[in-house]
Amino acid sequence: MDIIKKAAKLPWHLVRLLLLGFFFFSGIVAIVFNQFLYITWAAIVRNGTDSDSDGVLQQRLEHTKKAFIVLLTFCTNNFSSKSEVMLSFRDAELMKKCVKAKEFGALPELSFDPSAIIMSNHQIYSDWFFLWYLAYLNNISQHFFIVMKKSLLRLPILGQGMRNYSFVFLSRNWEQDKEYMNQQFAHIKTLNRKFWMLIFPEGTNISHNNKKISHKYAEKVHLPKNECVLLPRVKGLYVAAKQLYPNTTKILDFSIGYSDHGKDDMAQDVFTLWRIYIEGVSPKRISILVDEHDLQKQVPGLYNEEFDEETQMDCLGQWINGVWVVKEKDMEHYYEKGEFDVPEGNSLVFPLELKSNWEVIGVYGPTLAITVAVLALILLWK
Repeated sequence: MDIIKKAAKLPWHLVRLLLLGFFFFSGIVAIVFNQFLYITWAAIVRNGTDSDSDGVLQQRLEHTKKAFIVLLTFCTNNFSSKSEVMLSFRDAELMKKCVKAKEFGALPELSFDPSAIIMSNHQIYSDWFFLWYLAYLNNISQHFFIVMKKSLLRLPILGQGMRNYSFVFLSRNWEQDKEYMNQQFAHIKTLNRKFWMLIFPEGTNISHNNKKISHKYAEKVHLPKNECVLLPRVKGLYVAAKQLYPNTTKILDFSIGYSDHGKDDMAQDVFTLWRIYIEGVSPKRISILVDEHDLQKQVPGLYNEEFDEETQMDCLGQWINGVWVVKEKDMEHYYEKGEFDVPEGNSLVFPLELKSNWEVIGVYGPTLAITVAVLALILLWK
């Protein structure tokens, strides 16, 4: 009987996978092809009389960046189980400032600071997606940047697309990465006054093995052994904070929790990319706790030019270790109660979905127009 039941489900499962594959891969190819068209156009007019070609090119590449989060949200919402987001604020004033009025269950319009460093605990491989989705609701998705592993550049098609997004790719070797990070953050600062720069200070997902490594290091440096988060690293955050100054000194600090698993069940093992997109099982609820920090006020030593780099980094290290002590307590409460500890009325719940599914048409942009034109010419020729 079990075999019959599974067989009955098989056709729809295959149809869903085929549709998902079609939308996702055709969308990715379209995005990267659009980037190629924009870059080629800019190279041509740069040799002509258009002095603003670089600015126009950047705007068009930003459009493809927004297209990517639209595509991924469309695929997640339509080809995996439905998810909802619970956004919680420790501070009622921050919530009042950052969330515009909305009807129950509708998508909120967010108004977080448009220029900030974004940091979060790191639970699963797709944490960045949910934070980029918040940027989408904040109308800043086209100015979203991520610090990620250099090995991801080797992904076919996607790697080139991410390179065109000016993401920051690290080899996890400080001597190799330091100068590159300085240059890349300085470059990002010139692209637009608005940016969300995402950094995961923990450097990797929490897992049983990574937790053991974190505990060993905590013992060495006499810091608490956390159970719900890993010890944060300071170097990448330090370079970002220094290079992005004075454009921003703000940090938006998110803590993420996923439903349907406990403290001892690592989220990365429960919600793998395979389970979310191939099996079609997403977390029922993504809970996100929001805090806001101003480094200039809370870590004045960071910008004190009388201090050397090591002293400045120590100041930031002490601060972020304190932030992670609080984050550990927040996650403990989340695993115990299923939600973050905030005052009543300081949370809002909304579905993980696009403002309109019609937005996905914009993903294809010039590629769709060229395809239609070519098909039209073929039909006319016949």
